[in-house]
Amino acid sequence: MQDNTNRLIAQIRPLLRDDESYGRLHADVHDLIEICTRFLRVTSAGPNRALTREELEGFLIDLDIEIDHSQFHLNSLKAEIGSALVKLADDAGDEKERRGVA
Repeated sequence: MQDNTNRLIAQIRPLLRDDESYGRLHADVHDLIEICTRFLRVTSAGPNRALTREELEGFLIDLDIEIDHSQFHLNSLKAEIGSALVKLADDAGDEKERRGVA
């Protein structure tokens, strides 16, 4: 999966403003994948019993932290993707101009 993710990020790279944008996009995508993987691992491999009060509290604290962490990366990723979409649209308009298509 990592190879496919890196291939997709490399395809998006020319649409980004600079190397910093690329670094942010790369970190955001990989951190979000890791957060989702951890969440799936915890929810699917949890104990086959009710959690104790302490276990439930620990889970909720961890989940609260991960929600904040993922929200940070989602907001950052949204900005980079928005910028890439603008560049993609501009490039498409430039290509149409070059071909004489309205």
